[in-house]
Amino acid sequence: MGTWFETSKAGYDLIKRFEGCELTAYKKGADPWTVGWGITGAMPDGRPVTEGLRISQKEADEALEWFVRNVSDPLVRKHFNAKSQAEFDALSSWTYNLNHAKLERGQYSLPALVNQRERDINALIGKWVEYVNPKTIFEQGLYRRRLAEVCMFLGLPWHFALSASLKRINGIVADRTDPFYIIELAEAARDTAKPIPSLPDPPKAPKPVVPVETKPLPEIAKAPRAPVPSPVGTKPPSEKTVKPEDVPYRIDPNAGLKPLEETDRAKGFFWQQLAVMLLRLTGLGTFGTTAAGVANVVQSDAALSGAIFNLTIPLLVLGTGLATSFVVRSYGDWKRKRGEQTATQGMY
Repeated sequence: MGTWFETSKAGYDLIKRFEGCELTAYKKGADPWTVGWGITGAMPDGRPVTEGLRISQKEADEALEWFVRNVSDPLVRKHFNAKSQAEFDALSSWTYNLNHAKLERGQYSLPALVNQRERDINALIGKWVEYVNPKTIFEQGLYRRRLAEVCMFLGLPWHFALSASLKRINGIVADRTDPFYIIELAEAARDTAKPIPSLPDPPKAPKPVVPVETKPLPEIAKAPRAPVPSPVGTKPPSEKTVKPEDVPYRIDPNAGLKPLEETDRAKGFFWQQLAVMLLRLTGLGTFGTTAAGVANVVQSDAALSGAIFNLTIPLLVLGTGLATSFVVRSYGDWKRKRGEQTATQGMY
């Protein structure tokens, strides 16, 4: 389909960068056994790729070239209309990495977008970067590979794609580098690329040095310096600021900042909340003991004095709880007020 191309060295370099080379067969997750530059199934000589297979570097390189020449390149020429060598190389990397049977059955929609007479580049890029095996350990690496292939397809340098990120939290994408941001970086790098410098001219004989009469420069009035800002963590004293020795709380001015949980304000807040909890517990206890007393009165034939005795217990619980809550709350209010006064003086 279209102009006849075959994968160039640039295409091989892209494939090698993301496939990696292992001379001993390995297996990751649900993927099949793999060896060399991503070879699965069987080697060109028929040896099955399975546990225990070990090959040489030469065999790995030859197997990669054989599969690209005899499998990937024919599939690209059959299913895609590549208009340039860069497009063909990018599609070769994509095809080498994807399921060939699905491509033959027409289960991928990328060929239709590539083969349009008037390509929708945004839609093409959006579809290209979807082939990443979502929610697997390979997702981020495949996302970078797809971005690199897109950059190569557009005739751009692809090394910016190596820093792209795609991460999930609880199955939801939480951090994904915008593919168009990577493309903008690649375009800027292409447009600002410096030409290869030519060889320098041979050195010339030095010119004689001619003395030059120099005059002293006139003095320039120095501009007044801007006020130096206060260091981080300090502020100008306010009207309420007093000297450390006049503070009644024995504050050490050299002690530095405390963690929030150690400040008087935080401790006061804790005691305030404790008082609220005690008050709620008192209410529950009073309700429970009152209910028990009423039940005893209803179920017994004792005199009125017995009934009053049964109701005395909830009153004692209520009184004790209220008194304790009042004391704890008062201490919390005092502790928090003291912390606020200390903070106002800049003595955290």
